[in-house]
Amino acid sequence: MDKCEIKRNPLLASEFESLIASMDSSILDLRLSKPALRALVRLDIYSVADLKKVALMDLEKAHGIGPASILKLKPFFFELNSNFEYYL
Repeated sequence: MDKCEIKRNPLLASEFESLIASMDSSILDLRLSKPALRALVRLDIYSVADLKKVALMDLEKAHGIGPASILKLKPFFFELNSNFEYYL
C-alpha cells in the first residue's frame, strides 16, 4: 500500500495542481519541486509576498520543502523581513 496521499487520491492531486497553477509567477519561476509547491499551498503561500506569513524555521520544517527549495526561497524571505534575525 502506497503511503503517499497524493498518489492514493487523484482528486486531491488534481486540487493541488489547480492551486499550484494559481500561484504567482514569482514562485513558479523558482522551479521548485512539486512536493515543495504542495508544502507552500499547505502553508497558504501563493506569492513571494506571502512569505511574510510564515517564520523561516517553520518553512524549513514543512514536509516537502528541502534544502534546495530553502536556498531558492531564502533571498526573498530576507528581503521581505529585513529586520529578521535568524539563529542557527
